[in-house]
Amino acid sequence: MRKVLNIVLVVLCINWVIIGVYGIGQLDETFLENMFEPFKQKTQDGEEGNQDADKYSTSLDAGGSKNDEKSELVSGSDVDDATKKEQTESILDEMDEVCDMIDVDCQFKVMTLQERYGEKLSETVKLDSKVITYDELRYVQVPHIGYDGMVHLGEIIVNVAVVDDVVGIFKDLFLAKYPIEKMHTIDYYQGSDDDSMADNNSSGFNFREMASGGKLSLHSYGLAIDLNPIMNPYIKDEVVLPASGVSYV
Repeated sequence: MRKVLNIVLVVLCINWVIIGVYGIGQLDETFLENMFEPFKQKTQDGEEGNQDADKYSTSLDAGGSKNDEKSELVSGSDVDDATKKEQTESILDEMDEVCDMIDVDCQFKVMTLQERYGEKLSETVKLDSKVITYDELRYVQVPHIGYDGMVHLGEIIVNVAVVDDVVGIFKDLFLAKYPIEKMHTIDYYQGSDDDSMADNNSSGFNFREMASGGKLSLHSYGLAIDLNPIMNPYIKDEVVLPASGVSYV
C-alpha cells in the first residue's frame, strides 16, 4: 500500500506541475480519469495498486526536466529491493521540490540566526550586542526572479520587528516577477558594503556606519534594505554609491 500511495503522490505532483504550466482548464475529466486508471485495479492479495507498479519509472528535477542519472527507478531482477526503495525515495524527494516550487509560501523560510548559523554565528554575523542582539534579528530565505529570468533562492537578515512585512513585500515582488540580481548576506562579502553594492547585491543587515560617517546606518539595526543598488544607488550631493550606479541617476 505504501508503494501505491507513493506513486499516487508522484502523479499528483506531476498534475500540479501541469496545472502550473498549462492552466487547470487543460485537465479535463477524461485526462484525470486516464491518469488514475492504473491505480483502480486490485492485486490478488487485496492490495490496491497498479499490477505493473514495479515497472513504473520517472524522473523530474525541480525545474520539471528529466534527470536520469539522479532519480531513474530501475525495474527488473537486476536491482535489489533496497536499491529500488532508495531510488523511489530519491524520486519522491525531487517531486517534493517540484511541488514546493508551485507553493511560493513554502519557499520563504524565517529562522533565528542561531538556527541558521549554529556555532559559526559569532564569526559569521558581526555586531555590537550593546546596540542590537542576535535575538533581535531574523534570517530569511527569499525566492526571487533573477536577471536571467530564472527562480533563485536568496537570503537576507532583517530586524524581527519588520520580518513579516519584509516577507510580504518580497512575496509581492516575486509574484510580480520583479527581477533581483543577487541576494547574499553581507558575510558573503566579508562585511564590505562597497563590494556588496558594486556586485549589485541586495542586502539588509550590516553593522556599519552611514556612508557620510558619524552615525550607525539603519542597516545596523536590520531596518534598511539595498535593492539592486547599482540601479538604485545611494545619492547625496555629488556622491553616488556605488560609482557604477552613476549611469542610472
